[in-house]
Amino acid sequence: NAYLYDGKAISVTAETIHMKDVLLLDVSATYMQNGVQMVKVKDEYGLHAVSFSFGRKNSSVYWVIDGLEEGAQILVQ
Repeated sequence: NAYLYDGKAISVTAETIHMKDVLLLDVSATYMQNGVQMVKVKDEYGLHAVSFSFGRKNSSVYWVIDGLEEGAQILVQ
């Protein structure tokens, strides 16, 4: 690469994390309401707005740690 020259050094840091009991949630299923991340969850009573807590997020998924359960039917917008 033209931006790297002989004798120059670069540093790379790889970050890994281990989280237990985490659900992955697609970012496209979420929306912000009054400063809180929300999803629409469908159950036997209809569609409900539910907030959730997350430990990490990247450009495509949230690592959900609280507020949603495995198997929940979530509306993706």
